Amino acid sequence: MKNFIHNYKKDIMIMTGLLTVAIAAYFIIPLIYGTGGNRAGVYIDGQLYASYDLMDSQRYRIPVGNEYNEVLIEHGNVRVSSSSCRNQVCVNHTPISKNGESIICLPHKLVIKIENKKETGLDGIAE
Repeated sequence: MKNFIHNYKKDIMIMTGLLTVAIAAYFIIPLIYGTGGNRAGVYIDGQLYASYDLMDSQRYRIPVGNEYNEVLIEHGNVRVSSSSCRNQVCVNHTPISKNGESIICLPHKLVIKIENKKETGLDGIAE
């Protein structure tokens, strides 16, 4: 047994180091990115259009010129339920809920981003 440990001492040290890094990353990454946001910011052409509370289950129709994106918020998740864009990438995107996640509709220059914001007392449009 002593000979085994002596021969593989460097291997054991490397595996222990990698395991330590993996465990540290498991706890540090959620601190950096947060576990979840409380608002969905909707941006059109880089400008904030609206900010919606993730706790309100609602469906919002976002007009983009003569076209639209329909945003569905339910159970703290946000997704684009329908869109008049050609490629439908935004519609096929998985629902988002964690701080920093986003859904992007390039044809409409629309970005939906999960954010952690404190309540200001203003409604979604006035923010």
